[in-house]
Amino acid sequence: MIEWNGREFEGEDLRDVEWTEATLHDCRFVNCNFTHAQMKELQTHGCQFVGCNFSGASLNDSLHHSSAFVNCQFQGANLFVSRWKGCKLTGSSFVEADLTGISIDGGDLSFVNLRSQELNRQKLRGVQLVEADLYGAQLEKADLRDCDLSRANLAHTKLKGADFRGAEMDGVSFVNMDVRGARLDLQQALLLARSLGALID
Repeated sequence: MIEWNGREFEGEDLRDVEWTEATLHDCRFVNCNFTHAQMKELQTHGCQFVGCNFSGASLNDSLHHSSAFVNCQFQGANLFVSRWKGCKLTGSSFVEADLTGISIDGGDLSFVNLRSQELNRQKLRGVQLVEADLYGAQLEKADLRDCDLSRANLAHTKLKGADFRGAEMDGVSFVNMDVRGARLDLQQALLLARSLGALID
């Protein structure tokens, strides 16, 4: 079983590697290819993955503490019941990834691509989602309190029962956003009214 500390890799072809139950501490991977890698129950602690490709990889039941996955591709990856605590995922794409049962505890998901993802009942309180692409995502009964959703794309999202109270929503377009059944605070209600052409005195 792999247990690495402080190792660095750049431009490595690691497709199809078998890293089940591996543990990585303070490792750095830049522009590495992990397509179809077997990484079930992988644990990362303080690691950095920059510009890496995890398309089709199996990361189910993995656990990540304070790690960074910046500008990475997770297209079609299996992230079933994976856990992410205080991680930085900025600019990464999760198109067609399996996020069933995923747990996100804090962290920075700014500029991520989560289009059409099923995120119902997710506890995302306080997560940074600046300019995140959530077009068509399912966010019913999601906890988005105190998130930074500045300029996020929430067009055609399903928001019934979602809680946005305390979230920063400057620059969010409410035009194609169905907020019926969602919980908004007064500031957000004013933003909604202004986006619909109301004049607020």
